[in-house]
Amino acid sequence: MSVRIWRVLVAAAMLSAAAAPAVAPEPALAQTSPTANDWKCTGNPHVASDAQIVECTDAISSGKFSGPDLAAIFNSRGTAYRAKDDLDRALSDYNKAIELDPKFSFAYDSRGLLYWDKGDFDQALADTSKAITLDPKDYRGYSGRGSVYQAKGDLDAALRDYDKAVELNPKDADDYFNRGTIFQLKGELDSALADLNKAIELNPSNGAAYRTRGIIYDSKDDNQRALADYRMADKLELNR
Repeated sequence: MSVRIWRVLVAAAMLSAAAAPAVAPEPALAQTSPTANDWKCTGNPHVASDAQIVECTDAISSGKFSGPDLAAIFNSRGTAYRAKDDLDRALSDYNKAIELDPKFSFAYDSRGLLYWDKGDFDQALADTSKAITLDPKDYRGYSGRGSVYQAKGDLDAALRDYDKAVELNPKDADDYFNRGTIFQLKGELDSALADLNKAIELNPSNGAAYRTRGIIYDSKDDNQRALADYRMADKLELNR
């Protein structure tokens, strides 16, 4: 949603819909965990990346895993490399995961988000669309593709994907935040506020959500609420 969360530059978003970046979804837990002994190799963003890389590498070297299980390990290590901005190694691991398990939808979504990092939105769109084709009930594919469409300035397509992501998983704060920014850019400020309120309810530590909501309150001349949100955003961003 973060392995690494891309923070939205809200002021720029107010100026240009085409330029507005989304918060790319955080890489979630791998669909398949190796074993209890290798619990750190899961793609869990709350486990240190360096520790995950060591654990995943040990699991790969052990020779105990093959097929989908080994693919999940490569995907998790790729996510750890991506968290460290080592995008070339991450890409190599995602490619290997897909080679080992061509039907591993989450690996396509992971690779699509990496291409999002690189600014290769066409390839990102291809991979996230493939993830949706392989598993149309996994919200992460729609979250990822919505971020790509938003980066490309296709707000209507982004909105459709965020709607689907929220339908499939109504507890993901980033999807509400991203959809809220779409509504903001389309001038639907009441809908934007509703989504930002939900995003903050689900993730009270998201400073960007407070700042975006503050901007909307500002535009509505609700200065007291705007100031409170700006202050909270500053506090959260200072404490990151």
